[in-house]
Amino acid sequence: MKSHVTDYVLYRWRFGLGLLVIAVIIGVIVWGGALQTPGELRPEEIKSVSISSSLSKNSLDPAMIVNFPYHLLQRLSIYAFGATTFAIKLPSLVLATFTILGILVLTQS
Repeated sequence: MKSHVTDYVLYRWRFGLGLLVIAVIIGVIVWGGALQTPGELRPEEIKSVSISSSLSKNSLDPAMIVNFPYHLLQRLSIYAFGATTFAIKLPSLVLATFTILGILVLTQS
């Protein structure tokens, strides 16, 4: 009997494997690029850290609502890992990872 292309396991899983390869490539680019950047922080990152470290119930204004989840995540990161460059950049990496996963979920259909 002649075997068909559809009999191969790789053929049946081709879309899932393709999306997985794309996710791994993008993840390596995002995380590798972020971890290979120089140790210096940009002025915007320093400003973000100062806002995140000064979060309190009394200092919340309506303009901060948009960026509140990011600043809260950054504050938790700094609390867990100290004021290191990795801890400052970790919230951006986490959100980038969730964005990649969201794109993969949306493209699955």
